[in-house]
Amino acid sequence: MPELESKPRPAPLRGKQRGGRRQSRSSLASRPATAFASTLGFTLIELMVVVSIISITAAITFSSIRADAYSNAAEQFAEEIGAQVMRARDTAIDEQTEVEMKVQVEGLSSRLYDQNTGAWVDQSRILRSQFGGGVLGEETCIVAVLPLVYAPGQGVNIDFPANGCPAATNTTFFALTFKPDGSYELVTGHQGFNAAASTGWTFVVRDGRAQTPRYALIELYPTGLVRVHPHVTH
Repeated sequence: MPELESKPRPAPLRGKQRGGRRQSRSSLASRPATAFASTLGFTLIELMVVVSIISITAAITFSSIRADAYSNAAEQFAEEIGAQVMRARDTAIDEQTEVEMKVQVEGLSSRLYDQNTGAWVDQSRILRSQFGGGVLGEETCIVAVLPLVYAPGQGVNIDFPANGCPAATNTTFFALTFKPDGSYELVTGHQGFNAAASTGWTFVVRDGRAQTPRYALIELYPTGLVRVHPHVTH
């Protein structure tokens, strides 16, 4: 039986694999560092661009959220003023006593006359600082209480302060007293206006942050009906 002749095994390939897909370590080491940066990660400029885009997007989003929060808080403030006026009248009827409502720049408050003790008892107080975590600041206020009931679009003549809302002085500039029968009489403000009780009153809440002045109207009708019209353009 003939002997099989053993053939020498080929030496292993170094630096190149079959098909030329593998490179030697020396050739990899000779490639510039920028070549690795473009395939293995981000350059510093690319990272800076991404961070800038994220920062701009976050700033726009935060501004939009804050604007929405302010608008919602201003509307809630106006609606709560209307609810407070209605509660004051309802309390006077339910308790068969007088309820006084005081209006200030920053909000309004009410107090009840206790017939047993002969003293006035504080009931509740609505302040602009209670809404939206204080986002309203001094740019939203009760700017006026006007005789007569105004419908939106009727052309209300309101002399808005040039520099926004008046400074809060904790001074009552208007007050009404609700009677046990649901009627009301003037206590402070518009002295001498005899027809006020028969024509109603309009509370004006100014939104000073809007580029075009906006206001909310809280209407108190002679019958005791209260209507709120938020965000009416002046």
